[in-house]
Amino acid sequence: MRIKYFLIYVVFVSYCSLARSFLLDFGFADDKVSIEITKSAPADVSKCSELLVGNKKLIVGQTLDMQSVLSMVKQAAPTDASVIILGDTGTGKELIAYLIHLWSSRSTKPFVAFNCSALADTLVESELFGHARGAFTGAEREKIGLIEAAEGGTLFLDEVGEMSLAMQAKLLRAIETKEIRRVGENKPRKVDFRIVAATNKNLLKLIGEKLFREDLYYRLNVIPINLPSLRERVEDIPALANYFLEIFSLRSDKNIIDISPAAMLKLRAHYWGGNIRELQNTIERAVVLARGQHIEASDLQLNDNELSQRVEVGQWQNALSDWLQAVGAKEDADLPKADALKQDYIQYILSRVKLDMVLAGKILGIRFSRNLKLNSEGTKLDEIKLFFKSFEILSINELPKVEALVYKYVKFIFKKQEGNYTRVAQITGVARGTLYNWAATNLDFVK
Repeated sequence: MRIKYFLIYVVFVSYCSLARSFLLDFGFADDKVSIEITKSAPADVSKCSELLVGNKKLIVGQTLDMQSVLSMVKQAAPTDASVIILGDTGTGKELIAYLIHLWSSRSTKPFVAFNCSALADTLVESELFGHARGAFTGAEREKIGLIEAAEGGTLFLDEVGEMSLAMQAKLLRAIETKEIRRVGENKPRKVDFRIVAATNKNLLKLIGEKLFREDLYYRLNVIPINLPSLRERVEDIPALANYFLEIFSLRSDKNIIDISPAAMLKLRAHYWGGNIRELQNTIERAVVLARGQHIEASDLQLNDNELSQRVEVGQWQNALSDWLQAVGAKEDADLPKADALKQDYIQYILSRVKLDMVLAGKILGIRFSRNLKLNSEGTKLDEIKLFFKSFEILSINELPKVEALVYKYVKFIFKKQEGNYTRVAQITGVARGTLYNWAATNLDFVK
């Protein structure tokens, strides 16, 4: 029996099962669907441990972010409001669009998807609106456009930010009037469709650059849904990686049991600029290269040097500079001790990686002991919270080591106190001997 697998990239969690990763294991044959199909939203998506979308399979992982997404989908689906899905390439925007369609009253009608960057502008109009016979050279017969094809259903426009201004104007009119004109025709045709759009672009920035219509933006942005990148959902990587391992092991007729701890750590620490699509390709390649029954770290061909091309080096220092300007305006007595800042940062990292001590240790540049005790009081400074909030946009690869963070802070205080070692020691809690050592071994410390 030939099995078809449809790979999709949504991950969400059951509140009652945070300690486990679930993997819904099924395929469906040409002649028989082997599982019950879910065609309506669960009563409470936040408590779902399993969810089947149409005849497609969802991985259940350990992220709360996707619960928020699914909750928004459930609210948006029954309405006819326009939805725009925002997220990086490879995060599963089309799946979310399909889920909105499936949970809507239009689910029995067509779901039509179109990538706005796939065709030249002259062809996009014909593809969306259709054309009459003889409308242009080569138009030997009339053609129904995708908007008409979506009659009664949902039209999904991916990469809508790539659409030209001329096409944006025509799309806006179609959305507002529910009418279209085929190329080469004068008579308008009534259409009934719901629009769901997606983009990985910053549309507000494009509006400022006169590359995207503001009126179309507000037409599409009735309900925005933001999909987090994979690097923001590190805890989901094991479930996804094991899912892809199962699929590609079966396809390759290999008996690969699992992914080694070292390989999994390497996967968790990677930047994943291509998101889950990149993870999928990485696991497929690893399955091909694997010689034994386990995926080893050496089987993972990850180019972490690409990180410097994707991310501005030292981006965290920009956030640090802004924070220091804010905290530096305080009285000396109100400034945090270096150790308190260190404790707060360790707690932030542990929270971000869901208490994964190995990964947190790698990020922080420290090794945790079993009897580790952290200061639960923290610094109690709002500026600290805002400072760490600015780190949310950074991947784990971009976060600083804890000693680097503390060093930069003490250096700032040293400069503010004009090199007064005694005052710096009193304010930061760092011993004068340590300060003297830093000044002697780091030329930038006294600059």
